[in-house]
Amino acid sequence: GLIGETDSGTAVTIANVSATAVVEGQRTVGGLVGRHYFDRIENATSSGTVNASSTGGANAGGLVGWSGTENSKTWLIDSDSNATVSALGANVGGLAGQIRGRISRSFATGNVTGGRRVGGLVGRYDPVNGGIHTSYATGDVEAKGAAGEEFGGLVGESVAATITGNFIVNVYATGAVDGHNETGGLVGYTNTDGDIENAYAAGSVSGVNDTGGLVGNASGTTSDDSYWDEAR
Repeated sequence: GLIGETDSGTAVTIANVSATAVVEGQRTVGGLVGRHYFDRIENATSSGTVNASSTGGANAGGLVGWSGTENSKTWLIDSDSNATVSALGANVGGLAGQIRGRISRSFATGNVTGGRRVGGLVGRYDPVNGGIHTSYATGDVEAKGAAGEEFGGLVGESVAATITGNFIVNVYATGAVDGHNETGGLVGYTNTDGDIENAYAAGSVSGVNDTGGLVGNASGTTSDDSYWDEAR
């Protein structure tokens, strides 16, 4: 919507910006920035629609398509999106399609549809040594296509990492989640070795296999003071 791609070798901070746009592309598409490699996105907002046509790794997000690399991470803070996001492929989120790093005090309110790893806030999440804190999503999450996996009201998939203490804390998701396999009101699938604390989901959840009100499928993840309440 504003930036296609940042310099891959330079730490780039994107701050105090906004975008309202209709953004369409094949993959790595964002309402504000398509590909951000590392450092910070702060006090940023977006609205409009984001559409990605790739059936593979779409990396489509309401604010950012893909941020972070294998050897670096991003801090996404005080940012939001109300963009509607739609993609045929994987890694689709209301705020970020795929991100490696930390998310704090951020939210997404737009509806999200995608084929795999689809979340109301983030599609594919790698917490590294960070986590998602004090953030939420209110949009509906829906599977696009005949099959797929990892659909969550907040996070579609949280990948393998070892976190000391909480990695998802003080968060909620209120949108309905209509997925296939590994579908959860908050998180679709997680194999992050850490805790989900003080979290809730409050939307209806429907799926085929591994479906849960809070988490669809978890390996190594524990939860405390967290629950699903469809009637909340």
